[in-house]
Amino acid sequence: PPLKISAPHPPKRSPLALIAAAVAIAVVGVGAWLIMNRAPENPAETAATPTPSAEMTEMARQLAEQEVAAREGELRERLASELDLPAQAAVPEGVSPTAIPAPVVAPPAALPTIAATPRPTAAPTPAPTEEPAAVLPTPAPTVPPPTPPPTIAPTRPPLAVPVATVREGELVDNPDTPPQPVSTPKATYPPLALQRRVGGTVILRALVDENGAVQQVEVLRGVRPDLGIDNAAASAVRGWRFRPATKDGVRVKAWYTTSMPFQP
Repeated sequence: PPLKISAPHPPKRSPLALIAAAVAIAVVGVGAWLIMNRAPENPAETAATPTPSAEMTEMARQLAEQEVAAREGELRERLASELDLPAQAAVPEGVSPTAIPAPVVAPPAALPTIAATPRPTAAPTPAPTEEPAAVLPTPAPTVPPPTPPPTIAPTRPPLAVPVATVREGELVDNPDTPPQPVSTPKATYPPLALQRRVGGTVILRALVDENGAVQQVEVLRGVRPDLGIDNAAASAVRGWRFRPATKDGVRVKAWYTTSMPFQP
């Protein structure tokens, strides 16, 4: 049998692309109609721009409907050829293209109105209140203790300067300073008393003048038997030298008592 060669079919397009094109055309038409009927926002622009008449508005609306109908017819034919449908099936006889309801395009969703966020109002800063100064108690005045009167020490009368009542060289029984021996030679032991081994202590007193010399010697107690011991003691004292006694600063005569021992 003879081979039938069929004509290659044109490549099929995606139905999603056709639907998207139809939606775009509808959106364009609706947008044109909204632009035509948009009311001016600014009253100043309304006053400056002349308002179109009703005839012009109706004419523009008809042109827009015709454009939309033509676009819909082209879209339907393209859909029929893509789906391998006869042209008659695409548009039934006796039905005008405008009778086919146009796809309903949902109006664009209104943008959400963003409420203006009120700015935070700063709270008024309270004025600093000055604290009252602390009232310190007034210290009581300090009364100083009474000052005692100064004590007056009793005034002693000045010491009287002693007046010399004695004269130099006068004999005084109680001198202020007694005679002081300066040179005291020893007595010679009598030979007879030494031979007989007689000894003892002779007590004497000598009168010393204002020059320190011995003027007189007296034996107050001698040795017994006296074998020359008393005379030997008196002779020795006569040869002594003294520092004279004084009375009220004056050199005077005074007695000097001493003792002299003899031991064989």
